[in-house]
Amino acid sequence: ITAGDAKIRSTEKMHEFIELSKYDDERGRYIRATRDLPRGTLVLEEARPYVSSVRDHRKQSACSYCFSQANVAKNAASSASTSTTDAAASCMRCARCRRVYYCGRDCQVADWPRHKAECNLLAGLDAKKGVTETLMLVLRVLLQRQREQLEHIPYVFGEHGDDFEQLEAHVDKHSEETRAKYCQMAIMEFDILKEQREQMVSLDVDMCVKYFCQAGCNAFTISDSDMNSIGSGMYLKTALFNHSCR
Repeated sequence: ITAGDAKIRSTEKMHEFIELSKYDDERGRYIRATRDLPRGTLVLEEARPYVSSVRDHRKQSACSYCFSQANVAKNAASSASTSTTDAAASCMRCARCRRVYYCGRDCQVADWPRHKAECNLLAGLDAKKGVTETLMLVLRVLLQRQREQLEHIPYVFGEHGDDFEQLEAHVDKHSEETRAKYCQMAIMEFDILKEQREQMVSLDVDMCVKYFCQAGCNAFTISDSDMNSIGSGMYLKTALFNHSCR
């Protein structure tokens, strides 16, 4: 997935020459072409990821919403000689959690419906505790799932209902070492969630490990025009093209 210099487009389109095939136990959900497609044919546009997070080393130089780097980097450079408070304001860092950066106010406002749930949680963390790209990605999955349930938001695509739940996790195919690491990361997520975890009735370590596995299997790298990695995102429709699980 490539993030251009301009803001990510808000339109989504699946072209008429491909169709979503019915779910089956062997293949899961998949897409197929209804005719031969020439090389280079655009078959799907998916503007916004279900969730996304910026690479750890890019957090202060890439916008958390549109992944643009120019404005954030420029603002950071121009504010290098100012006070810490002025620099944070210039870089459009969230004043409350102080962990998320934006290229401008438009992106900050656009991202607020998602960020407000995590903002209080991140603000309550010890400043010395880091939140890695993967922890942030899965935290946003947890909060988005909760938001869908509370606000009855339908994420329906074709005949298959809830796209996210149909993403393959392959928990049993991950190594014991990886599953143990995900268990530790699940406990770290619970530490971030604190009392809010009580509102997530079905959330336990196994469920959280499953989410980490789903992220590991289905997340895409988000790159700039030079194919440098900026972050990662989960694109539910694009994941149909991700790979064969056979």
